[in-house]
Amino acid sequence: MKITKEQYDALTTEQKKLWKKDGEEYSLVGDTDIASEMRRARDREKAEKEAAQARITELEERLTSLEGDDARKSKDINAIEAGWQKKLDKVKADAEKLVATLKQHLERALIGGAIDKIAAEIFMKPDRDKRLLADRVTVEYDGDVPSLKVKDKDGKVSSMTLDDLKKETVDNAEFGDILVGSKASGSGGTGGNNGSGASKQPKDYTEAERVHLYKTDRATFDRLFPAKNGAA
Repeated sequence: MKITKEQYDALTTEQKKLWKKDGEEYSLVGDTDIASEMRRARDREKAEKEAAQARITELEERLTSLEGDDARKSKDINAIEAGWQKKLDKVKADAEKLVATLKQHLERALIGGAIDKIAAEIFMKPDRDKRLLADRVTVEYDGDVPSLKVKDKDGKVSSMTLDDLKKETVDNAEFGDILVGSKASGSGGTGGNNGSGASKQPKDYTEAERVHLYKTDRATFDRLFPAKNGAA
């Protein structure tokens, strides 16, 4: 299981500890190697299914040689076949459950890393408001390789990128009260902001918000705090 550098950069510091550089991409490492566990689960399912099927075939051949084809109609043989089929079904169900659980953890890590990064850049309270982004991001699989996809407002997978989602959110006037500084206007922090973020006055900023604005939108910071240029 590998991810691209863009996907790796979107992870949190703790999540990055689960990955190692592998050429131009990154692979999972250690006891949390989800990709290897998924492959092992798949291989176990295949091996156990083949062994069970081989045993059924062997029994059928032995009965045919001893008693003829009519022997397969007996209740005892039907019971044997039913028992092996039950084992096969359990092996398959357990493997599918394990794979589903591993995929759920992987998707949570990928999506969480991406939306945490965006939320920290645009929301004044990222932990609270990142839920507004969660429903717009999903994971799709091309073979064994997962990739992040952005859904449109109707919930359909689109060609949008994470940057497009970030810009759409910043430009949405409905989010004006929860976005950092004047980014709510969607004007990039230059003069003449007329969006909902323009109503926020310098005195309304907390120290943490001023520092964040200084790092993410220097032009707006210089306009709002001309006496503090070069400070933060």
